[in-house]
Amino acid sequence: MSVLGRKQPQSGLRYLAVIGVIAAATYAIPFPENHDVSKPLYEDRCGGCHTLKDLSGYQASQMTGLVERMRTHYGADALIDDEEAAAIAGYLESAQPSLAQNELVYASIPLEHAPRSFQIDILLDGLSFPASINFEPDGNLFVLERGNIVEHDTRVPGKLSRFVPATGSFSEVGVIENSDVIPAMRETLNGGAVGMALDPSFTDNGRLFICYHYLVDDEDDLSGLNRLSSFRVANGELGGEQILVDGIPGSRVHNGCRVIVGPDRLLYFATGEGNNNRNAQNLESAAGKVLRLGLDGSIPADNPFEGSPVWSYGHRNPQGLGFEPDTGRLWSTEHGGDQNDELNLIEAGMNYGWPHCTGEVEYGELWGDDWTMRQRYRTLRNTRFDMKSLGRSLKQAWAGRSVCQGEMIDRVSYRPAVKSFFPEKTIGISDLTFYSGDAFPAWRGSLLFVTLKTGSLVRVDIQENEIVHAEILIDAADPANYGRMRDVTVGPDGYVYVATNPTNPEKVGNARPRNPRGGMIVRLRPTQGLQMADTEADTSAAR
Repeated sequence: MSVLGRKQPQSGLRYLAVIGVIAAATYAIPFPENHDVSKPLYEDRCGGCHTLKDLSGYQASQMTGLVERMRTHYGADALIDDEEAAAIAGYLESAQPSLAQNELVYASIPLEHAPRSFQIDILLDGLSFPASINFEPDGNLFVLERGNIVEHDTRVPGKLSRFVPATGSFSEVGVIENSDVIPAMRETLNGGAVGMALDPSFTDNGRLFICYHYLVDDEDDLSGLNRLSSFRVANGELGGEQILVDGIPGSRVHNGCRVIVGPDRLLYFATGEGNNNRNAQNLESAAGKVLRLGLDGSIPADNPFEGSPVWSYGHRNPQGLGFEPDTGRLWSTEHGGDQNDELNLIEAGMNYGWPHCTGEVEYGELWGDDWTMRQRYRTLRNTRFDMKSLGRSLKQAWAGRSVCQGEMIDRVSYRPAVKSFFPEKTIGISDLTFYSGDAFPAWRGSLLFVTLKTGSLVRVDIQENEIVHAEILIDAADPANYGRMRDVTVGPDGYVYVATNPTNPEKVGNARPRNPRGGMIVRLRPTQGLQMADTEADTSAAR
């Protein structure tokens, strides 16, 4: 008998011993009586990102197709075999009748709703997927649409347009094209042209910065890469692309791609981990980071890691960046998994924990709540006990009790989130800005952020690094239901401008909030002094 053969029984006994330890540790946790395999499979393989409410309204054929597409796109990373795929699709189908078809996804979040002191004007509608909005110095608004996929897989590239609030005119400036690549405009996920910022000297040089996701070589390869380029607007047209950073790992999800110019006149560029957790802690990878660059793409000499653009790391999928006006501190919003969307205070060289730590968990604490432990235990208990699946289940069960420390995390560099939304779920947190206008004096200095899942605009008051007050200004419970809110900025008039995305019936997580008018640009202005009885107005430009 070989040495390997002699060791196998010992290995099997070791597995049984570990099972006994886990069973003893979790015996006191109450579990539901349902022993069906399909539900824990769904919770373990899919529930980390998608709730049952996310799938409200899907037909059985769509369920099966969704599972099959996930397997195709993510391959081995999906960890789903044929039998498991069928079980998950069956569970999703059987669960549908119990779902309230018209129920808003997370329409109510535990924040105070502010009294309505503003009017909402719809300035533009019928847009595709407006991803980023920024004002030119002359008061006109640049609108970046990320692109789309229409009938017969025809790709519509990302597009930059200009909106003139004074006249309501809306005109195309140019498309985001490159002869060497095909921008990955994925209607159902996170591709295309996403982030935009203007050069501080835009009036003189017409330069702006755009981040976009693109496919590599084969259009069937859905991993893709991310790129940050500078462009110039001259004679009303977009052109002159210069690539600043390229080859950043990407995916159908978790690309980040937000960019902002800091008070130091340097570029800060947030990247997602590209659906690969290992990237976030790997300082050799540009994914899962906040990068800091010169306006020409050079690496500043005072970056925390010599010769590297990395400013901070350990990020999952940053969705917004903003500098606090009075302090110059950099804040970021970041998507969690199935819980803990984060509001982070970004510091040079610091580690924000993903995937080892999440939310407000301090160094050394366990993370993985009772819900996670029940989920992992059900998977362990119901999985077929062949050695391959047993080993996988043991690993997943242990992951539910991760400790926020280890080889990749140290006490000095780790920074937990200042605030998480929320430990039991997510709100799909997106871009942020700080309010510094005069139209809403009570909001001055506040942080404003928008959300996708709840269709919300939230105002936050900060003192030092503490959240002292937070309130909802708009959410999906609003009768008008403006849709998934993607970006927010403040105009030179002091009004607040928000880019919303349309409801896409093919996207998981997009059943609500529902917006039948497509992507929109809406404006908040104070009701005080307005000669209007109604608090809503439609001033949308003709399209």
